[in-house]
Amino acid sequence: MTEHPWSKALRWKQWRFVHYQREMFGGQDAGELYDIESDPDETRNFYTDPAHQPVVQECRRLLLEWLIRTTRVKTVWPPVTVVDFGRAATSHWDYAPAGDGKEANTAGAALRFKRGQLNYL
Repeated sequence: MTEHPWSKALRWKQWRFVHYQREMFGGQDAGELYDIESDPDETRNFYTDPAHQPVVQECRRLLLEWLIRTTRVKTVWPPVTVVDFGRAATSHWDYAPAGDGKEANTAGAALRFKRGQLNYL
């Protein structure tokens, strides 16, 4: 995976795939797909080639799954329980948070799913 502010790229099998935000190209779908085994200099872009659309779709799926797996939750509902022990209120987690104090990708979602509370804003 390679990340840039307006694009994400992945290498998978013999392919290099680049996804761009449509805003960069006036709303047009634009991207790159290269067979780096037969074309290491990336001179033939197969992104719009009808015969390569199954590869484009698989690369999009792999990219989306990677983003979901690695992106941290920023807004969660219901919010973290706030507990007041007679002094300043503190956040209380029903599970161990990640090392940086943010919600872990799996623990919070699993607990909310178990409680029937899996609602993301």
